[in-house]
Amino acid sequence: MKRNLIVCLCSVVISAILLGGCSMKLSFDDEDLSSSAASETASESEHSNSARKPRAAIFQYNDCEELSACTKSIEAALTENGVDVEITVGRSGSELRDISEKAGQLAVNGGVDLAAAVGTPCAEAVCPLFTSSGRTPVVFCAVTDPVGAGLVDNINSPSANCTGTAAAFGVKERFDMIYAAQPAMTKLGVIYSASEQNCESQLNILAKECESRNIQLVETPADTSQQLPELSRELMDNCDAVMLLQDNMLMQNSWPVISQSIGSAVPIYGVTLGQIEDGCAAGYCYDFEKMGEITGEQAVRLLHGETAQSVPVVEYKDCTLYYNEKRMTELFLEFTNDYKKSAKPASQSLS
Repeated sequence: MKRNLIVCLCSVVISAILLGGCSMKLSFDDEDLSSSAASETASESEHSNSARKPRAAIFQYNDCEELSACTKSIEAALTENGVDVEITVGRSGSELRDISEKAGQLAVNGGVDLAAAVGTPCAEAVCPLFTSSGRTPVVFCAVTDPVGAGLVDNINSPSANCTGTAAAFGVKERFDMIYAAQPAMTKLGVIYSASEQNCESQLNILAKECESRNIQLVETPADTSQQLPELSRELMDNCDAVMLLQDNMLMQNSWPVISQSIGSAVPIYGVTLGQIEDGCAAGYCYDFEKMGEITGEQAVRLLHGETAQSVPVVEYKDCTLYYNEKRMTELFLEFTNDYKKSAKPASQSLS
């Protein structure tokens, strides 16, 4: 009699565990993903005939406002397009170790049906882990140069089980805007993260543009964000203008650079609306929310069974020229008529 009672109790406990595993939501902050995925895999094998919700993991490089807007839009697009999907967002500042570890666990255990990576460094870390198995499709978002980063070999027909959205507004166009505001410029400084491949591809283009106009390009790489104040002060002392690149470290840590220009005669030109509002003179800025929506739509297509090869990389080039009216006035800067027509005061974006 006792033995029968024990067997019954064990059966109840096991059933409860299996049922709990089916509804488990992945979280980088609260749970061990490897054990979660293993539990769910075991549960699914026991109940192979029962339907379950598709799952997706979104990996975000850092907590900056722009990349967070991408992530939120990807999540919203999945939901609004009728995909019943659980989202796991992992943020790790500028450290990729935790992201790589969690992505590796999911890639091995098959815990998700789709992975998304926001930002170039994150995509470089996450995409190969999933694409090597060929089981889980990946979408990337806000990647400057997906071919140069080794994510795809052809943007029109990706061949590595991943696709996504490239932040593809031209460096040449940004440089032309600066030159229009400062036609007498002879030395342009650029400060950037030394470890980001996306910066390298932008620098190659920028160097050619400077050479064509006989402008000296002063390149200043930074290994850590702690170096930014000192390095930016040196640029202010030696250059006519400073340009920020599409750089993940600078997107999160631009104030140490911008603060050095406040009160000086050297303008800084940014790439995000927040940078313009903080004190950059002007800059072309993406709608990161829209970029995330496009990536989310690509994710939906992959979850509905389309292959990455049939979903081309979208080169997102829609940028708005914003300017900081107070800073432009202080620096006696003025755009030519062509730029005046499209430029907007940064405060307009908040209305």
